[in-house]
This record gives sequence, C-alpha cells and structure tokens, in this order.
Amino acid sequence: MIQLQAIQRFPIKGLSPERLDAVQLTAGGGVPGDRRYALAHGETQFDPAAPVHLSKTYFLTLMTHRRLAELQVTLDEREQLRVTHQTAPALDADLTSEDGRRHAEAWFDAFIGAESKGKPRLVTAPTAVFTDIPERCVSVQNLASIEDAGSRVGAALDPLRFRANLHLAGLEPWQENNWPSGHELQIGTTRLRVMRPIVRCAAINVNPADAQVDLNLPKSLRQLYGANVMGFYAAVLEDGALRCGDRVEMVQP
Repeated sequence: MIQLQAIQRFPIKGLSPERLDAVQLTAGGGVPGDRRYALAHGETQFDPAAPVHLSKTYFLTLMTHRRLAELQVTLDEREQLRVTHQTAPALDADLTSEDGRRHAEAWFDAFIGAESKGKPRLVTAPTAVFTDIPERCVSVQNLASIEDAGSRVGAALDPLRFRANLHLAGLEPWQENNWPSGHELQIGTTRLRVMRPIVRCAAINVNPADAQVDLNLPKSLRQLYGANVMGFYAAVLEDGALRCGDRVEMVQP
C-alpha cells in the first residue's frame, strides 16, 4: 500500500522544516505557510506591493549558505518566529511588527556575516510564495528513490535533504519517473496532478544533520540515472485534507 508518510512546510526559504500531522489544501495552492518568508540579499530588489517570482539566487539558501542548516525554525499562527542554534543566542521575534522584523534581520545578519551580499532582509507579501518555481504547488518525494540513491552512493540520505512537502512510502524506487505530466493521485480528500520532475541544485549536498557538504548528489544522480532529478511538483486540484498515514491511490485523469 502506498501511504503519505510525512508532511513538511518550510516557513522561511532555505531554513529548517516544520513537521505537520495534517494539513488543509486549497485547489491551486500549496501547503499553507510554506516558504512564506525568505531572506533576501541586501542588494535584491523586491517590492511586497508588487511581488514577482525571483530565482533562488536572490535569496539566502542552502545552495550557497550551508550554515543555514544549523538553525531550527518555528513560526506559529500568530507570526511569532523562534530560531535556535547550538551556540548562538535564540531569536524570538514578532513578525507582525516592524521592530520584530528588523530584530530578526539583525540576528540573521550577525549569524551569516560577510557571506551575505549586503545585510539580509526578511521579505514577505500576501500574494508571494518563495518557492523555486513560479507555479503554486506542492513538492513530493518518493522515499524509495532516496533510499535507492543512497545505496548507490554509499551513504544513508536523510529525506530532508530534498526539502519536499510530502513524503510517499510504498512505491517502487523511481516509479514516479514513469508518471507522465497530468498523472493524478488521490491522497486523503484531495487530488494532485503531476506537473514535472524536480531538477536538483547544490542544496542537496548539505547534510541537514551537521550542515556539512559531504556529497555531490547532482553529479551522482546524472552519472547513476542519467538525469539530475529527484521528486516532482504536483498541482492541487481539489480542496481537501491530508493526514500522515493517508492512503495514496492512482487516478485516471
């Protein structure tokens, strides 16, 4: 049986996930609260009144700032941000206030230091989601594919390297790569449509357990499987709820 094993959202682009037991999805949207904020480089031009999708290179991400993996982030429904680190003082900030946002920016500036292109700015907008692609969707990962890749590179790969919203268990390794665009899945009370595979960047080289760059996975995926892809994007077709443990069923589009 194919099951939904885990649900994650990433409140701040490039930082750690929050585990969810359940989530309510809306047609045409993503996981609520996912990539709601991002840390823009000081030189990045972003207008919250007229937001446009920007490449990940305009923001602090694991691709270029591996130390972000050392941080643990929570953001509650009242927009109260907490960031902890093994050695740095914890950050507590109210993101509903200008003072709170400036306090958070100063904390991240001190943590990142000269690695940022100018002082980082914490950006958000009501209509913006800081995902890697402009379409609103969810990212999905087949855990068997991760396990297979790990066995081939000789390392146990933490699924959180791949920063997906949904983890599926019970599939064959790489089964998802045989699904054409438009293939549909029923999970819980909602339906998803496969969009396209996720092309991977250097962020997956960072081990989330210790923030070290310990592998060159994009290169390994190309060499081992002929393509640097892992997981897929899916559009939400119907409003509905997902819960960990939900059965996943294939649907004829």
